Amino acid sequence: MAKTDYQKISQLYAGLMAEVKERITAIGTALNKGHAIFPPLFIQEFCFLQLWMICETIAIGCLLAHEDINARSTRDIVNQWRASKIMSHLGRLNPNFFPRAITIHSMKIARSGLARIHWSPKDGGFLTKDEFVSLYNKSGDMLHRGEVKKLMKRPLPPLISPKEIGDWANKILALLDHHDIKAMGPKIRYICVMESSDHGGDVCVTWAPMP
Repeated sequence: MAKTDYQKISQLYAGLMAEVKERITAIGTALNKGHAIFPPLFIQEFCFLQLWMICETIAIGCLLAHEDINARSTRDIVNQWRASKIMSHLGRLNPNFFPRAITIHSMKIARSGLARIHWSPKDGGFLTKDEFVSLYNKSGDMLHRGEVKKLMKRPLPPLISPKEIGDWANKILALLDHHDIKAMGPKIRYICVMESSDHGGDVCVTWAPMP
């Protein structure tokens, strides 16, 4: 990409975050109403599938924000879909690649999409980078039956409490509700609002220069 198209990247990132919102809504519906239709194990598998897909979508979003995907540093990872490998690769390139939960106090967006923003970092309650990796690995484990010797010891996967699954989803929401993500090259960060009142409750993504 000879000249970075911040508007296009913002739109693509917004699409990924809209998908995350839908998957989190699906988790809530399954936990609240799924018991009337499906056995608990099926509901659990559905929820962990959504969590697994959410992790991969977040990882792809992190990669997208590093817009120079044709550079040698990112060429080997551009076709990768495994969240753990994307995270490991980006961590070597940019220690601050992971979304950062923020509180937005004021934001003005120009027609170009460039934003002026007053914000502060959140203190906690959101999904951390370490927890992200843990959740991705846990979700993968819950979606595979494993080896025969494990099957002999435990025929069915253990049931996880709906509260624990709901807590994971809430931590993801706390991370992404308002967040920014830094680009690797230029001093630019993307700002995402998952439910923007100015956009009919849709996801809004814009960008701003870093101080």
